[in-house]
Amino acid sequence: METLLPIVRSFWRGNRLFFRVAIACSVLLLTQACKASRAIPAHKAAAGQAGPNSSASPALPVRDFNQTNTTSFMVFFDHEEATLSSSATATLKAAVAAAQKAMPGSIRVIGHAGLDEGGLASKINPVSLSIKRAEAVKAYLVSEGIPANGIRATGVGKGLLLVPNGAKAAAKNRRSEVILAAAPAAPAMGGALGAQLPIIENSVFTEVSGTPQYIVGPGDILNITLWRALKEEKFEITVRPDGNISFGFIEDAPVAGLTITESDNLLTDRLSEFLKFPRIDILIKEYNSKSASIFGGVERGNVFGAEQTGPGTYILEGKTTLLDLLIRAGGHADNANLKRVEVIRGDGQKVVVNLARVIFEGDTTENLILDDGDVIFLPLRADNRVFVVGEVNREGTFIVDEPVTVLQSISLAGGFTDDANKRKVYIFRGRGAQTQLLVSNVKHIMDTGDRTQDVLIANNDVIVVPTVFIAKWNLWMERLAPTLSRITDATGILLDLDAMTPGSASGERGPIFTD
Repeated sequence: METLLPIVRSFWRGNRLFFRVAIACSVLLLTQACKASRAIPAHKAAAGQAGPNSSASPALPVRDFNQTNTTSFMVFFDHEEATLSSSATATLKAAVAAAQKAMPGSIRVIGHAGLDEGGLASKINPVSLSIKRAEAVKAYLVSEGIPANGIRATGVGKGLLLVPNGAKAAAKNRRSEVILAAAPAAPAMGGALGAQLPIIENSVFTEVSGTPQYIVGPGDILNITLWRALKEEKFEITVRPDGNISFGFIEDAPVAGLTITESDNLLTDRLSEFLKFPRIDILIKEYNSKSASIFGGVERGNVFGAEQTGPGTYILEGKTTLLDLLIRAGGHADNANLKRVEVIRGDGQKVVVNLARVIFEGDTTENLILDDGDVIFLPLRADNRVFVVGEVNREGTFIVDEPVTVLQSISLAGGFTDDANKRKVYIFRGRGAQTQLLVSNVKHIMDTGDRTQDVLIANNDVIVVPTVFIAKWNLWMERLAPTLSRITDATGILLDLDAMTPGSASGERGPIFTD
């Protein structure tokens, strides 16, 4: 050990400069790593938005392109450039052709910067670079005839990586994405909504990497925090009717139509003209720009924390389904007809939704995603009564909220007994002297599938299923008479029992139908 120490001392004296440089570099790297590991705001973390010093950290989310109902194209750029190359133009030609063929509901262009772009040694702002790349793509699409108002272009800086960073991967992260979001179908009134769902964007929200984000609009109130070193300046800003905001160094920044993440990027880019590596945080204090209304069979129930329930207009704070709004409003009334909920859209189109399938069967294809200005109406059931007596397994009065046929009515009553005369099922309809007698051969319907005799039942119709055994007829009529008498008293229907007796003119002739 004693002989080793002189050798170490001699080596240290001869290489003192080398060790000092090595220690200084280690301290610098450790400092940068600590800065990069600082917490970032939740809304930035959710969207993969990096802070100003994030270039030292490779732990950024990888972009997921597996979004339902979209088609994506990618174009790539040279280092710290926003000019379209010949290969990028060729890709965009394919995107234009796809858009013209598919007629998408919207086109989103998202610009990106790689981790090797911008930073302390560069004058390039990564957010500004990503916005320029998105705008370059949008300008090309517009030049090819795509309407500008159907394209949303934004930049996210270094926030979303296509592939984990590395020497070979850096070029793939310097890109713009063109996302064609499919347009919702326009179902006919009463048609299924499965063809139009899922949607990933409307005037209320848009999905960024699979996460729905609210779209800012006039009247919304924003809380903006501007960081200067360790000090913070807070601003409470209302988005003006023209969609712009102004604060600090910023004048007339158009945030309406942008998400919080996109607004953050826009303001950061504007501030970079005055501050080096600016940092801001944005939160929505009040949502005021989007709403939907609900009327009809809505309960004015108790909803925890709710200031408003019952029929009325409700502010939308993001992606909201029809069922979400109904629950928020207090739920449906007992006599609401959930099978025919009407939604009137902003363009005047009326869509009829079977919300009962959503609630009782878990069928989410009918759970319409609401847009700004939607008006929902829950009609009340026009309950119809049908009386089914005679040779059925469960005699009684049945309440139906939609039209049913004679065959469906017998199903409600548990079906025929073994003694039922299926060839002559009697339907009494009307009041007093206006009572009509209809006769239906249900066996023919069941055997052949011919629905011409499957009579559509009206309110207060009385269905009588006689016995097939003529010998038991009088006993059967004696048993049934008290029930039929009570029905007559309740409805005013004149039940001509003689008309059903075997051998009578009505009892012997074939089926009688009316419109």
